[in-house]
Amino acid sequence: FVIKQFHLSFLLLGLGLSAFFWMPAIAEMRFTDVAGQVSATANFRDHFVCLSQLWDSAWGFGGSATGCIDGMSFRLGKLSILLSIVSLFLLIFSRPKLFMKHLGWLGVTIAASSLFLVLPISSHVWELSPFIAYFQYPWRFLATASIGMSLLSAVAFASLKSIVLARFMAIITIGVVLVINGKLFRPQYIIDRSASAYETTEELRWRVSKISDEYLPPGFRKPKSEKELPQGIVEGGTSISFQLTSTASADVIINKAYFPGWRYWVNGAEVVPKISDGLPIVTIPKGKNLIKAQLTNTPVQTLGNVISLVSFIVLGGILWVKNRR
Repeated sequence: FVIKQFHLSFLLLGLGLSAFFWMPAIAEMRFTDVAGQVSATANFRDHFVCLSQLWDSAWGFGGSATGCIDGMSFRLGKLSILLSIVSLFLLIFSRPKLFMKHLGWLGVTIAASSLFLVLPISSHVWELSPFIAYFQYPWRFLATASIGMSLLSAVAFASLKSIVLARFMAIITIGVVLVINGKLFRPQYIIDRSASAYETTEELRWRVSKISDEYLPPGFRKPKSEKELPQGIVEGGTSISFQLTSTASADVIINKAYFPGWRYWVNGAEVVPKISDGLPIVTIPKGKNLIKAQLTNTPVQTLGNVISLVSFIVLGGILWVKNRR
């Protein structure tokens, strides 16, 4: 019971430390077009992993496709699988220390649940879970499966009576893995293009932006060609300030995608903009006007930041108390 409480406490602490990220991501998802990423091209039904691919599959530089032949490898590593099997055998039939016993079963739980979600037998779970489709590709759970297998594999080394021998075998295992897999880290081909060529205004404003637009507001009117991009000075960063002289009262469209954290001022007075196609519109009077905009934290972002800060302080307190003993 104490061990389970210990694990639950650190799970809650981990959630607290990462609250600055996951709380806004969930609460403010509706203000972005992230839901558009769950489309026909990212249908999870087409990206399950075949059981045989976990043992061996071709190493490539492409993507995943329907069936058991993909452009990328989904193998877990033969040595990792064999080591996990040995560790599981020791976990069941030997008597490891209490901590290693719970750590091993935690690894089994993580690895087994992750591998279940990777394989086609979990299709009903994917269909019934409302948010799991945002993972897009079942094979992404291979990352958590690897973590579980690593925790489980620790049992094999901990079962060795000599600490020196355990460390020596761990180093040998790591070395073998690097030697076996080192050849896979050779590039498929080399592009003869400098890094600065990818950082030009044209490159960033068109080619890169059109393939990473999931954080634009829903309904945002996306340019269909480079000619439709906003011309002139393009404001960047989290603040905007400019002067504008008008011969009559007018509505001004600010070419900066709207998000609830943005606040707007006209001549020092804060205004609430109208939103059209994801862009804010403010009304200015006749004459010379000063328009300002500033991106600030939303309430849920502030709450997430506070929870993460408190969790960090709690973690520091736990480590301090432990080191004092």
